[in-house]
Amino acid sequence: MNPPLKLLMPLRIPELAPSLGRIIVPRRLLDPVAAWSIVHGLAALLVDGKLKSHVTTGAEAERLAHTITDCFMLGVAPRA
Repeated sequence: MNPPLKLLMPLRIPELAPSLGRIIVPRRLLDPVAAWSIVHGLAALLVDGKLKSHVTTGAEAERLAHTITDCFMLGVAPRA
């Protein structure tokens, strides 16, 4: 049996559903984590040079960051 997973940073998750193989997180907690993940992932790709054939200047990196942020904001915007 594996020891319990220790998280490097505290998370407030009100309900765990291991039998479903999922973590159930309220939307108000999910959006900030998703936003951080997107920004961190893009930064890692840029720093590691994984996008160097597509992003060659700081201005292009900034434009990509704005585009990705806009896509995220559209995805979490309330729908009428």
